[in-house]
Amino acid sequence: MRIEDIKAKVRGILGREIFFYKTVDSTNTIATDLAEKTPEGAVILADCQKKGRGRLGRHWLSPRGVNIYMTVILRPDIEPKDATLITLMASVACALALRRVTGILIMIKWPNDLIASGKKIGGILTEMKTARTRVISAVVGIGINVNGDPDSFPEEIRGIATSVKNETGKPFSRETIIA
Repeated sequence: MRIEDIKAKVRGILGREIFFYKTVDSTNTIATDLAEKTPEGAVILADCQKKGRGRLGRHWLSPRGVNIYMTVILRPDIEPKDATLITLMASVACALALRRVTGILIMIKWPNDLIASGKKIGGILTEMKTARTRVISAVVGIGINVNGDPDSFPEEIRGIATSVKNETGKPFSRETIIA
């Protein structure tokens, strides 16, 4: 993965600082550990996750070199009661970005699943640290199936998951989608 290619396209605070790991347990775990020590907008990227996860403790398949596994660190000035908006906004942003870059019609299964042709192509997992009246930090994990072959997916998700490559018939640059 070429971090320079991503940084060259970054506008605003998101992605000004990028931490790249070949293998992690989970990008959200790394981001949670870094959340108080790094600037807002820092991004954690991994080429592979050993313990990727989705909502409700579900496993997120994270093979090396084909998909996007990333987490963004945020410090939103909001109350905990409004924190669900973070996941909703991230879902909309990811759907619009995927649509713009790939041409695929991406739908959202609220609040956090990205859907193409009726199958899951990505998902968002937001975790946060809160105080009584404010969100201290939020880590927004984003997983997108980019160049994975659905035939290589575990049997139990083959019929319900897809990838950008599967939908378009061609491989895509992960860096372009991330940026």
